Amino acid sequence: MIKPGEIQKIAAAAGVKDPQIEKEYMLSRIFKGISQYKELSDFLVFKDQKLIRF
Repeated sequence: MIKPGEIQKIAAAAGVKDPQIEKEYMLSRIFKGISQYKELSDFLVFKDQKLIRF
């Protein structure tokens, strides 16, 4: 997990608002979790942060 205050530091360095970094961080954790389960990774596809099921 990300430590308290890291989101604010990353957002300030990137010149974006905290919620954008938070969203990207959470999506990356979700995608990583899905990729670790073959049943899910074979069934779900994400494109431009949108879910496509097969």
